[in-house]
Amino acid sequence: MPVLRRLLQRRHRDVNYRFLVELHRQGVELPPKVHTKLVEILAGWVAEHGRSHDEWRAAAEGLNRIDSQRAATVLQVTARNGAGWQRRLDSSLMLLEHNAPIGIQALEDLTTEGTLDGPDRLKAAKYLLAHHHRRGMAALGRLARDVRPDDLRVEVARFIAEHDSQRGGELLRAVAYDPDASEEARLSAGRALGPGADADALAFLSSRHELSDRIRLDAALTIETRDAGAGTSLLLALAQDHLVNVDIRLEAAQELTDRDDASAVHAYKSIVDSKTVTKDVRIETAERIAAIDSGAGLELLLELVADPTFGNARILAGLAAGRIDPNAAARALTGLVGVDSKYNSRRDHWSSSRADGEELSIRAAREAPQLDAEVGVSALQEMITTQQFSTKLRLAALTALGEVDSVKGIEAAQRLVESYESSPAIELGAAEQIWRLDSESGRDIIFQVASFSRVAAGDRIDCGRRIGSTDKTLGIKILRQVAFDTSVSPRVRLDAASEVQNLDVSRGIRLRAGLTTEAPIKDYLKRLEGRDT
Repeated sequence: MPVLRRLLQRRHRDVNYRFLVELHRQGVELPPKVHTKLVEILAGWVAEHGRSHDEWRAAAEGLNRIDSQRAATVLQVTARNGAGWQRRLDSSLMLLEHNAPIGIQALEDLTTEGTLDGPDRLKAAKYLLAHHHRRGMAALGRLARDVRPDDLRVEVARFIAEHDSQRGGELLRAVAYDPDASEEARLSAGRALGPGADADALAFLSSRHELSDRIRLDAALTIETRDAGAGTSLLLALAQDHLVNVDIRLEAAQELTDRDDASAVHAYKSIVDSKTVTKDVRIETAERIAAIDSGAGLELLLELVADPTFGNARILAGLAAGRIDPNAAARALTGLVGVDSKYNSRRDHWSSSRADGEELSIRAAREAPQLDAEVGVSALQEMITTQQFSTKLRLAALTALGEVDSVKGIEAAQRLVESYESSPAIELGAAEQIWRLDSESGRDIIFQVASFSRVAAGDRIDCGRRIGSTDKTLGIKILRQVAFDTSVSPRVRLDAASEVQNLDVSRGIRLRAGLTTEAPIKDYLKRLEGRDT
């Protein structure tokens, strides 16, 4: 039939060959020459690499329909050398319809082809298993040993376990214990062993220091999740391991807490005792203990307060302890300062030495009354009257006392002002404290003390500047006293005038102008001018 032959001309064959294949399918016998031509065209398309996979597959199915023997011959070639993995797989599967042994061998060849990706080899092995169990299992076993990446080894082993639990388990254990496998794959393999069989492998992983802390914790958690109580010893070991990251240690301890396990306190305590852990984390951890056992948590916090190596964080530990037992915490803080308060009977237990530094002592003195007023006030009163303490610390204690109890603060300040044993700096600071707590009665007192020539002129100027920021008139009055004090050096007198000018420009200028008429100050200024020239 010339018409049918024309359908296979080069310009039309890509579209028309399907029509001829359909005629054949419906029982229409094609002319020999047309049939032969169609077979040759389709065989060429199946063998060549240039067609898309969809086009190739349609051609292969058409060839298989009109000449299955020729199709088998061509498919054997494309199963070995087809353009791409999918074409080789489809060729192998089509071969199964014609010659099962050849198709099975083709699939097996794909599973051993090292140039193919692991997932592709696994897919071929699954098809092989469906058609030949023994050879399929053997192929899967080889993949489980050799394929990469490691997570694919686990996938293969799990698939094998679905058909042969013993063999699959062996392969999963091989990955779990393989030091060269990725740690994620090792954990995945251990988990895949399933409840009961996984415990040994996961326990092994949890104990390996060369693995990441997260993997070790996840292994322990898997055991504990599947069998409550079975993983607590591993969680405790992680929490107590000083080489493990502190976040992982805390997480392990929290897991024990969530499970109401008695070892949670021991887990947290090891973190509190770890010198390498940051101080804020140690305090926070002690507070976690207190949430479980308030007595144990309090004791640890007080030990941190007493620890000289804990630095300024001792105050934070004391405040944390105050949320549990304000009285005990206040006594611990006053112990840092070193006072022998009647309330501080445990001082020698909690503090083996005086405060590490003045700033720490001042902070402790200020915080103690906020926790327990009676304990704090008693300690502050002792600090104020103890001459062995520095002026700075005694005045800080006086300020803190006034903040807690203004009446007692004024009384203590008045005693210091009136005491012959008080240093000039103490007198001045106490007088200023009286003025701050009661400005009316304190005005005369601060002015009188600030006028004493035995008080350092620099301290008097500083006092005038501070007071002037609140009471300009009183501040200027104190500064003018210094400016007119002829026992003070000209430089300091002029400094006092400058401070007056900072508070009131016109008064300061007039004051300075008046001072510069005095001979000592004139001489001082001339000397300065001479040095400048």
